[in-house]
Amino acid sequence: MKPSAVQAISIPLGRPTIVLAPAVPALPGFHLECRLSPHRLGARWLARQGGAVFLACHIERPPAGLTPDDAEEALRRLCRFSHPHSAGVSDIRRDGRAGIWIISPHCGAREGPLTLARLLAAKPGAEFDELEAVFAVRSLLEALSAARAFGAPHGLLRLDEVLVHRHGRLLIDLLGVERALTRQAPDGPSEARAEARAVAAIACELLTGVPPLDAPALTPIRTLGRAWAQWLTRGLEPEPGGFSSVEEALAATPDPLNPSRRRRPRIFGR
Repeated sequence: MKPSAVQAISIPLGRPTIVLAPAVPALPGFHLECRLSPHRLGARWLARQGGAVFLACHIERPPAGLTPDDAEEALRRLCRFSHPHSAGVSDIRRDGRAGIWIISPHCGAREGPLTLARLLAAKPGAEFDELEAVFAVRSLLEALSAARAFGAPHGLLRLDEVLVHRHGRLLIDLLGVERALTRQAPDGPSEARAEARAVAAIACELLTGVPPLDAPALTPIRTLGRAWAQWLTRGLEPEPGGFSSVEEALAATPDPLNPSRRRRPRIFGR
């Protein structure tokens, strides 16, 4: 979806026609440049502050049972979390009403952030080779593990929540934000396994080009070697099976088949 400026709405009332511009929530200290594809939490914009460019996600109102003050406090805590594979939360701003803006760094082009889902769809054959998958899976597991240690677990990760930095890094978008806003109870063993299982599902799609449900018995994966087949078979086991946590999944991640190729692949940009 291409970015768009604020679009006016024409309402014919006889003559002349009255043109109304849709209301845009205030974002103090920033200039909203163009609207991007929405995040599932809310509308998203490309925003500028001086010469810096940011992504701004607007949440119209906090979830039920959470006041704007409580939501702001929960989100400001995430501003202190930093990891090389997290896009991070730069700032939190109120819109003057009940809504909240979540500001995060912009790592893509003017058209908006590039997601791992879009990159996968553009790949020849819609799948990654083993070295690429190792790089991606380890990056995601490391970030999720660090967030969990910080006390901000993310939960079930999806391909469209992973951003591709223009210089090659993978970044989890708004890591931990949804859980912080919903104030879910602390994770138990089943939630920790589900978080690891979601990354295994991403690995399966990266390696085969299809989601796990469309890759019965992991047949396409077996061509990659026994280690990956075993890792994915265990990682995708239904509850109560699977890896006990993202930490266990990370420790068990296979090395590339060719040790001489253990370098960061040049697939996620230059």
